[in-house]
Amino acid sequence: MSLHDLGSGSALLRRVGDFGFHYRGLLIPFVLATLLVVTRPSEALRADSVARGITLAGIAIALAGQAIRFFVIGFAYIKRGGKNRRIYADDLVTEGVYAHVRNPMYVGNFLILVGLAIIWGSPLAFAIGVPLVGFLYFAIIVSEEAYLRDKFGDAYDAYARDVNRFVPRLAGLRDTVQGSHYDWRKALRKEYGTPHGLGWGILLLIVFRTLRLEGLSGQQHLLWICLAVGIPWTLLYLAVRRWKMVGGLDSRAGDA
Repeated sequence: MSLHDLGSGSALLRRVGDFGFHYRGLLIPFVLATLLVVTRPSEALRADSVARGITLAGIAIALAGQAIRFFVIGFAYIKRGGKNRRIYADDLVTEGVYAHVRNPMYVGNFLILVGLAIIWGSPLAFAIGVPLVGFLYFAIIVSEEAYLRDKFGDAYDAYARDVNRFVPRLAGLRDTVQGSHYDWRKALRKEYGTPHGLGWGILLLIVFRTLRLEGLSGQQHLLWICLAVGIPWTLLYLAVRRWKMVGGLDSRAGDA
């Protein structure tokens, strides 16, 4: 059975997806926080060379996911917030990146999750957390697709036939990018909080990983690392937030 058949025909998946969408702000963080508490990083990470390689690989994957999100939002994108914590859409968005893949934001989110799981370095957390959150995302997508199919009918069916759920169609992507205006102000205005949270997430995972493996003794330098990296990062976040509040990130005439 294909993913399309599974996603289209399972009422159970839709119920899970509706539940996951309604509580997604709490459910996924709860799952990840629980795994962080009950699992332990691999002892192999005691070796500096292994820890460095794992950390850099995880950061690279997480940043790739963040870059996808930032790239998508600057073009036309789907507002995923819903309405009253329920799936909702005013329009069927099929332009921009969505002309090449139907769920680019979820692809970005999943890569961020994978990157953070790699940084933590627990095989058990990776084996449980990544598939579990991946399943929750998939169920939410199935529920969203059912909503869009009910609301937009044949237009959505035609779109779903032409565009993959997760694997982007690269043909024509260059023309799409060159023929579309990228609104970086909109991307920064809507997305600036996510990189801030991701940066702190990476930093704290590295700190907690070290403390779990090495203990508190001799690790006082971790506090200074947090301060040296985290404070400037938060100040940058606050500066962008202030810039947004005074209208500096509003789209300019001709930018839309």
